[in-house]
Amino acid sequence: FRGLTEFARSGWDPVDPCSTSFAAGRWTSVAVAMLTGTAFALNGGAQTVFYMGYPEAFEAAAGAGIRLADTAGGWALNAAGLGNTPVMTAASVIFAANARGVATVFIYGADRATSTWLRWEQPILQLLGTEIERIIVR
Repeated sequence: FRGLTEFARSGWDPVDPCSTSFAAGRWTSVAVAMLTGTAFALNGGAQTVFYMGYPEAFEAAAGAGIRLADTAGGWALNAAGLGNTPVMTAASVIFAANARGVATVFIYGADRATSTWLRWEQPILQLLGTEIERIIVR
């Protein structure tokens, strides 16, 4: 006994697996799956915590919520040696966009204009209307 779909297609199959549109659809679904997985792997949700000032603020933020380094995606990027690279900056952007509720940031030292927090994460949170709680680390 053959399945209903196989029976319906017997002798007439409108799907050509060798066509360009079929291949494009397959690669589109792969890209969507990868991007969706990336968004889930870089998500702190309502417990998202940021920091500016390594290692002092990074260590102070430990246990206060979920830092980028605490996510599966952040861990994988650090393990691959991609910390402090444009790839990690892109991950920070996704992490910030996934923040919900109140985002907490631990700050140590003077503002650095080149920090990922000031250049990327804070503007995204402000754009999305996310409340930001600042904690100064001494």
